[in-house]
Amino acid sequence: MIRVERATPGDFERVLPVLEGFNNPRIGPAQWRTLFDYSWQCEDDTRGFMLLDGERVVGFFGAVLYERKIAGQVEKFADLTSWITLPEYRNHSLKLFKAIVSIEGRTLICVSPHKDVLPLYKRFGFRELETRALVLYPLPALSAPSAWLRYRATTDPRKIRERLDAGDRDLFDHHRPLPCGHLLIHNRREYCYIVFSRIKGLRHYFANIHHISNPPVFVRNLDRVRLRVGLAARALFVMIEARLLPGINPRLSRRIQLGHPQVYKSERLKPEQIDGLYTEGLLLNL
Repeated sequence: MIRVERATPGDFERVLPVLEGFNNPRIGPAQWRTLFDYSWQCEDDTRGFMLLDGERVVGFFGAVLYERKIAGQVEKFADLTSWITLPEYRNHSLKLFKAIVSIEGRTLICVSPHKDVLPLYKRFGFRELETRALVLYPLPALSAPSAWLRYRATTDPRKIRERLDAGDRDLFDHHRPLPCGHLLIHNRREYCYIVFSRIKGLRHYFANIHHISNPPVFVRNLDRVRLRVGLAARALFVMIEARLLPGINPRLSRRIQLGHPQVYKSERLKPEQIDGLYTEGLLLNL
């Protein structure tokens, strides 16, 4: 009998053979495990849903659960990831989809929906989260030269952590074990905490920025960001999803269309309130 059951951390070994069906040589068992064993606390042990034929796992749709404090209120999220079904069971895939979108009380996010299933997401109430990104060219714009004197920058994890407030320190601790980099731009009065990762495009590597804690400080230090983030990620270009800098069009940059739109479903939150932390891109180093 084909049925759907909730996946928990203890189901990782059962699900792994199905996940390996993605045939992605860059993702090994240790990375797949991050979808089940988080580097942060989560009271809900749901890790998605399994499609079962008897006791055999024949499909999986993952959900990365986390909480964030936004506008003074704790918001719950689920990042949807790794939807896969064995070929002979594809006609049962919709059972997994219906189970995952039935998760209640959380903002649901999918940063990599396949174009063929986008209409299905929209039919279930999902909206576009992001369709564009800003790409910063590796050239100084010299728009705010005084920022070089008024701010300092560091990628040293120890120095970054000791300067962060309690909320940002939690974000840092949760992401420190993951394959991402950290940059702090600061002076005595304020700081901007940035989280980024290295991703491969068609022809170049990019430094993809997932989190900006203080956009005004970030914008004043764009040249420093180009230099420090690019060097740390060993990447020629810096990419930022457009919603993280609404209304900003930096010099020596261009806007590009993402290869696929990101989608989300939320009762309260707007796209600009949702960044790229805690998502599959960081956990799986995509």
